[in-house]
Amino acid sequence: MLPIGTLGRNKYRPYITFFLIVINLLVFVYQVIVQTQGADSYLSFLYSNALDMCSVGVAPVGTVVRNGLFSLFLHGNIPHVVFNMVFLWIFGPHVEMYLGHRAFLGFYLVAGYVASFSQVVLGSFVCSPAMVEGQSLLIGASGAIAGVMGAFLLLNPNAKVRTLMLFNIPFIRVLRGIMIPYKISYVPAGFFLVFWVLNDIVMAIFGSGGNTAHWAHIGGFVGGAIILFVVTMFKPVPAVNPFPELDD
Repeated sequence: MLPIGTLGRNKYRPYITFFLIVINLLVFVYQVIVQTQGADSYLSFLYSNALDMCSVGVAPVGTVVRNGLFSLFLHGNIPHVVFNMVFLWIFGPHVEMYLGHRAFLGFYLVAGYVASFSQVVLGSFVCSPAMVEGQSLLIGASGAIAGVMGAFLLLNPNAKVRTLMLFNIPFIRVLRGIMIPYKISYVPAGFFLVFWVLNDIVMAIFGSGGNTAHWAHIGGFVGGAIILFVVTMFKPVPAVNPFPELDD
C-alpha cells in the first residue's frame, strides 16, 4: 500500500512541511555530487555528518547532537528520499496546521532525535572492527516522519487515506520484486497507520528488512504520538470535517 493523498482539500499553507521537503531534496542532490568524487570521499562525508551509532557515548555530546540533526536530512538512494518525502507531504500539513509552523518544526526535530536514539538503544547493534564500513551510520528522515504519522493518528484517525494498492509479481523471474499498481482505495488513517507501525514491529522483532532502521520508525511513531497527546492537554483538537469528499 502506497499513500498518495488524503480525502478532502487542505487549504492550510504548510510552509514548514514544504521547507523540509526542499531541504531534504537539496541535501540529496549534494550527496549525489559528493558521490561523483569517489566512494572514499562519499564515505568520509557520511562519517563527518551522519550519526554513527558507535560514536554515541564515546564522541563529544555536541558532535553526536549535531550529526543526529544532519542525519535527518541524509538519504541512501532515490527511493529512500522519494518515499520519505511523499509520506511527509501527505501527513505533515495536517500536523503542522494543528501545531503551527514553528512548533511543528520543533516537533519534527524532536521526533527525529527520539527515533534515532530509539534505534541506538533498542536496535541491538553491536560495534566491532569486522563490520562493513558505513554499517553503523544512521541516516534518513523516516524516523521524524514516523513521529508526524503518530501525531496524525491521534489528530484524525478517521481520515481517509488515498492509497495506491500494489500487486507483487514474485512468480515471474524477469519481474520478480516488481510492484504493479492496480487500484486506488480509501483506507481509514487509523487502519493504515496502525498497520504500518505493526509491520515495522514485526520486522524489528524477527530481524527482517535489511538495513532499515525499524526501531527508529517505531520510536519516532510512539514518541510523536506521546508528544501530540501531551499537547492536546493544553490545546483542543479542532473538529474534523465529517464530509471531506465534498471539498475534494
